[in-house]
Amino acid sequence: MKYGSEDEPLGKLIGHSSHSFVRAQTHAIREAGLDISFENAILIHWLSFNPGSPQHDVRYCMDRDKTRIARVLDSLEKQSLVYRETDSEDRRIKRVFLTPEGEKLDRKLHAIRIKVLAQSLREIPEEEIKICRNVLNMIRSNLNHENQSSQNPVK
Repeated sequence: MKYGSEDEPLGKLIGHSSHSFVRAQTHAIREAGLDISFENAILIHWLSFNPGSPQHDVRYCMDRDKTRIARVLDSLEKQSLVYRETDSEDRRIKRVFLTPEGEKLDRKLHAIRIKVLAQSLREIPEEEIKICRNVLNMIRSNLNHENQSSQNPVK
C-alpha cells in the first residue's frame, strides 16, 4: 500500500495527520523564536477563551492528570505567563488567568496557528473541509460516547 492511497487505514491516516499538524505547529513556534511547547501553547490559547477557569477544569483542555496539570501551571507561572487566584467563595478552588505577557504570547501564537492552518488546508475545497469537519466530529462523538458508556456501566 503506498503512502496517501485510498486504502490507507483511516486510524493511521488520522494519527499521522494529527502528528504532522503538531510537528508543523511546533516547527513554526520554534522558527518564530518562541520558547514554549505545543502542549503549553494549547493551554495558553484555551485560557485566552476561558479566563478564570478553575485549575481542575484545565483537564478538559489538556486531558492530563491533576499532577501533570499542576506542574505545567507551575512552569507557566514561573515564566510569568499565567497566575492563579484563590476563589473568593471557595478557598479550595484556584482560578487560572493569563498575565499580560501570556496574552501577548497568545497573540503571537494565534498568528502562527492561522499560518499553519492555512498551509494545511491549501488547495482543499471548502466543501471538502466541511465534510471532513463533520466526519471528525462524528468520530469524536462516537468515541466520547463509547468512553462514557464504558466508564459508567449500566447495572
